[in-house]
Amino acid sequence: MSTGSGPQADLELAHLLADAAGVVSLGHFQRELRRWRKADGSLATEADLAVEDEVRGRLGVERPGDAVLGEERGQTGSGYRRWIIDGIDGTADFVAGSPHCEIPDAPQMLDIVFKRGLPVRPELRSLPWSASRI
Repeated sequence: MSTGSGPQADLELAHLLADAAGVVSLGHFQRELRRWRKADGSLATEADLAVEDEVRGRLGVERPGDAVLGEERGQTGSGYRRWIIDGIDGTADFVAGSPHCEIPDAPQMLDIVFKRGLPVRPELRSLPWSASRI
C-alpha cells in the first residue's frame, strides 16, 4: 500500500485508510453487535474497535513513526504527525442501522498546519472526501 511521503502522499494514504475503514465498518453494519458504555457514558461497539484496529494496523506499516490517537485505544507514538481516529462517528445511529453515521479518519499534522478529514458513509456507498488548508 506504500504511498510515499509528503502531504499529497498522506492524503492518498488517508483515502486508502478511509476505504479500508469503510469495508470493515460495512461488515458490521446492520448486524447484532457487542456493545458497552464507556466511562463518559457514550456507546462503543465491536465495530468501533475493529475500524480503529484496522486503521492502526495499516498506519503501523505505512507510517510507523507517526503518533496515533484513537477514541477507543488512546494515544500511541509521538511522531511530529498525529493521526486521529474515531472509528465510527455516530455509534448509536450505526447500531440502529441508520445512514446518519460516518467513519471519519483525520490525520493531523502538528507542524505543517494541514488538516484533512475523510468521512466515509459505507452504508450509502459514499466517500465524500475533502482536503483543505487551515
